[in-house]
Amino acid sequence: MSLSSKITCSFIILSSFLLIFVTGRSNIKNFEKVRASIQEIYEDRLVVEGLIYELSTHLHQKEIAVISGDMNFFAKTNPNLNEKIEKTLIAFRNTKLTSFEDETLNEFSEGISELKAIEKKSRAVEEIELTAREKKDILKQIKVLQDNLKTLLEIQLEEGRRKLSNSNDAVNSMYQYESFENYAIIILAILLLGIVFIPGYRNKAKAG
Repeated sequence: MSLSSKITCSFIILSSFLLIFVTGRSNIKNFEKVRASIQEIYEDRLVVEGLIYELSTHLHQKEIAVISGDMNFFAKTNPNLNEKIEKTLIAFRNTKLTSFEDETLNEFSEGISELKAIEKKSRAVEEIELTAREKKDILKQIKVLQDNLKTLLEIQLEEGRRKLSNSNDAVNSMYQYESFENYAIIILAILLLGIVFIPGYRNKAKAG
């Protein structure tokens, strides 16, 4: 084998190793993207959906109490329920929020403060039946809060779809890199075999 052939073979072999290394690193990065997306879907989307469900349940309890005229609820259960809502909001804020999500959550928090103020001013704290106007005000504010929760839930679904799409893109990239790597290695192997065997074949042909 001539010196130029040896150099070419060495270059092809080194190129093969470099190709394997580069595609391997790319696949590792894509795998990390998939893992991060899945983790975020769980930690910052599914968990938040659970928190939204809790908040919705608490508001529904208030709604039922107003409609049924359960004044005992406002005197005994409601204060504890408000504490639970505040704790749930703290847990919500500890998750990774988008700008729109943060804005909507701020609106919800302000709405909760308004609801507490309405409840405090009403006769419910004294276990006296609410007036029609008081019922209307409380139910109207609960409706506003429920709309906020609906928006927050829609954000979770949209962000979940976006993260899933990112994961699929990363997986497709891994498959593309793998296909490219396989084809490139086959081409390099054919070139290497050609450099090794074709000159020898020609020499034998000439000798014959």
